[in-house]
Amino acid sequence: MKEWSHKIEYLMDSRYKYHNQDYLEFLVQRVWRIHENVNIVDFGCGYGYLGLSILPLLPKGSYYTGIDESLELIKKGRKVFAELGIDATFECLDALNTPYQDNTFDVSMCHAFLMHQHSPSNAIAEMKRVTKGKGLLITCETNRNAVNALKYIHGLEKSTYCNLGFLQELFDSDRLNTGKDCNIGTKLPALLNEAGLSKVEARMTDSCKCYLPSDSNDDNRKLYASIRADITNQIGSELRGRMLKRFLDRGFSQEEAEEQISREVILSEKMNSEGDLLSIVMPTAMTFVYGTVEKEEANVGPQKLTNRHR
Repeated sequence: MKEWSHKIEYLMDSRYKYHNQDYLEFLVQRVWRIHENVNIVDFGCGYGYLGLSILPLLPKGSYYTGIDESLELIKKGRKVFAELGIDATFECLDALNTPYQDNTFDVSMCHAFLMHQHSPSNAIAEMKRVTKGKGLLITCETNRNAVNALKYIHGLEKSTYCNLGFLQELFDSDRLNTGKDCNIGTKLPALLNEAGLSKVEARMTDSCKCYLPSDSNDDNRKLYASIRADITNQIGSELRGRMLKRFLDRGFSQEEAEEQISREVILSEKMNSEGDLLSIVMPTAMTFVYGTVEKEEANVGPQKLTNRHR
């Protein structure tokens, strides 16, 4: 995760479109039923995006700890939280081998973290270890296949900039070659079940952001910045060469690779020339998967969760 150290601005721009705050409130109050203060840890926290979103919804007295391997992101998180007057802890740690004792936290969570792990199961095991028995483990991860299938850009035929079959093969190849899985979201119920959690459930985020050029409000401008953060500004010769090598290394033919690069160039050029004039629909298609941590009775600490998790 250290490779994200130089992408702080990208992270801060791109997170804007992920969730609707009222849906997060629904999850906290009606689904997870967190009605008493909790001690929460966020694995792969970045600058604390999830903490900033969740903390205002939690009962008074709840405390947030964020851990990440990137010192630059940790420093950014400390600065952002301090400027907002929020008391929290940020630690630069290996998320697979934390120094916390067993059963330290009431809730462990992560956001777009497991998709980058070579061994998601090991990360889940560490999250479970530091969480109290009958505590809650929450993940929120991506489903890139779904995002690409649902994304809509007015004035562009999808086939000109997006070949779903190619992308699915590419994501599968990346997973097999690196272990990193950008479609892990819908697989997590099975992974949490294998990890021994009970009451495992899943919900898709309801966020589907619409950029409409006729709207000139601040939210619309922030959304456009978030969308642009996910699209390459320019595909020059150096980037084209890296893309070509990646596609060839993944087993695609020269022709297939060149066709995909041409699609991405079309999208990039369109966005650069008239992006702010296009109507764009961006479903997030992330999956919240959560479950209750089960441990031997002797290891169960004091509980602050409601009946759903007892």
